[in-house]
Amino acid sequence: AKKSQRWGESPLACVVRSSDTLTAVAVLEWCDEKLARYKLPKEVRFVDAIPRNSTGKALKRILRDQFGG
Repeated sequence: AKKSQRWGESPLACVVRSSDTLTAVAVLEWCDEKLARYKLPKEVRFVDAIPRNSTGKALKRILRDQFGG
């Protein structure tokens, strides 16, 4: 993940592909339509699965460790 000089962390989208044709550009375009500018991911990474705890909550700490955030 990219670090922001000003904010410390920059948003990174970790996406489980629902189709082999899904591209990072398509994800970023979708986000651009739905999210505020400051929430837009700077990068997209495709993963096989999102790590979750026993209640189903995404384990962002593991993703940060995996992608260098």
